[in-house]
Amino acid sequence: MIDSNIDDFDLELLSHQKRKQLSLYLDEIKRREENKITLNQFIREGWDTVECGAEYVHGWHIDAICEHLTAVTNGQIKRLLINVPPGTMKSLLTCVFWPAWEWGSEDLGANRYISTCHKEALALRDNNKMRRLVCSDWYNSKYPQIKITKDQNAKGKFENTMLGFREACASDSLTGSRGDRLIIDDPLSVDDARSSRILDTREEWFCETVPTRLISPKNSAIIIIMQRLNDRDTSGIALSKNLGYEHVMLPMEFEKSRRCTTSIGFSDPRKEDGELLFPERFPQSVVDDYKKSLGTYGTAGQLQQRPAPRGGGIIKSEWWCYFDPVYDSNHRITAPAFNYTLQSWDTAFKEGQDNDYSACTTWGVNNTGAYLINTFKAKMDFPALLIKVKELYDLYRPSKILVEDKASGQSLLQSLKRYSNFPIKAVKVSADKESRMHAVSPFIESGRVFLMRDANWLESYKAEIETFPRAAHDDIVDSTTQALAEIFLKSASSFNSNINIMGR
Repeated sequence: MIDSNIDDFDLELLSHQKRKQLSLYLDEIKRREENKITLNQFIREGWDTVECGAEYVHGWHIDAICEHLTAVTNGQIKRLLINVPPGTMKSLLTCVFWPAWEWGSEDLGANRYISTCHKEALALRDNNKMRRLVCSDWYNSKYPQIKITKDQNAKGKFENTMLGFREACASDSLTGSRGDRLIIDDPLSVDDARSSRILDTREEWFCETVPTRLISPKNSAIIIIMQRLNDRDTSGIALSKNLGYEHVMLPMEFEKSRRCTTSIGFSDPRKEDGELLFPERFPQSVVDDYKKSLGTYGTAGQLQQRPAPRGGGIIKSEWWCYFDPVYDSNHRITAPAFNYTLQSWDTAFKEGQDNDYSACTTWGVNNTGAYLINTFKAKMDFPALLIKVKELYDLYRPSKILVEDKASGQSLLQSLKRYSNFPIKAVKVSADKESRMHAVSPFIESGRVFLMRDANWLESYKAEIETFPRAAHDDIVDSTTQALAEIFLKSASSFNSNINIMGR
């Protein structure tokens, strides 16, 4: 009987403990639910903790970014690309507030974040801001479950007691750690975007290193947030390779033709061309001053989120003239009538995803100007290139075939001269690519260059020419400038004397 009473007492005591534990658990659940707030509200409440002394200025674009980051949290988006102008709080929202909000409000304290930037100092800056936020009295009062460990609390990496961490590094040193969220913030500087070597290196980094730094290839998320700088910048690679990124693109001045819409139902709310993104902070007078300072290309990339100015770079889209060809029964062009035809080759001999293209443009020439009647562009080895040269020669019977006398073109020149009677001309080039384009641009602007209307290559050709020198590739550009220099600069006297060839 005594034993029975003791057992009854123990059970009653255990039940009391369970009730107490359950009560504490329910209180904790209630507290967490009460402190569960939207990312927008979290930013407003925590602003003074991070940016003490700086007034919070709200813009609708903040709501848009928060909406998409929340979709990442909810698992709706696994790959997110955000292109916005500098100064619009992109780093604060994505690298500071959002991770702290996920740890606290969303009870995702085990999440691990790796954040990269082109400069380590910038990555460390945002790491320190987030650490300051999660260690603040305000944050601890709302989310006491998040505690920073003492043995891993450095400016480059800090960890919480739930095993989540936040680590910062430069873009080119992303090795070792893996994260649930990989945040890529401005992976290129403006100067980086002008270097083909750096662009090549960063493309390799983005395609080969970045995907391996995820804890779960299926469920982990990658967020890129940056301004556009080059057709081959990280945004350009993500988009051109169709890597599945949800694209939020918000230019400083609205362009109807480029209105951003996304899969979660967002649409840029602006209605008229020129409406500002963030007039509360960047009114028109400030934007106009920026445009003067940045110049055409800086404005296009950093403010408007396009790698080349609207309407084209060196070559403007409105400069082109067009023609409708007339064909005979053998599908040869009979009108317009040409005095002669010319082909221009820019060559590269290696196959492979990352190698250069070989490109050829075919032109008909008469007293009116130069008519582009075909373009070809592909990656191929040397035997395939020889076959293609013969195929295009047989198809158009050009009076002259231009081949640049450079390393990759010399083998082609030697082979064609040795084994064929093709009208080959070796072209030696000393000027840089941009100088060559500037030299022939007057002829395009003056209406002497005609493109075949409705050709299947028309849009891709125009895109490469108009985006240059920020284009991902410039093989068609080299072929074109080589041809137009031969047509116009070598025989300028045959055209109207009022064309000032070198005066622009």
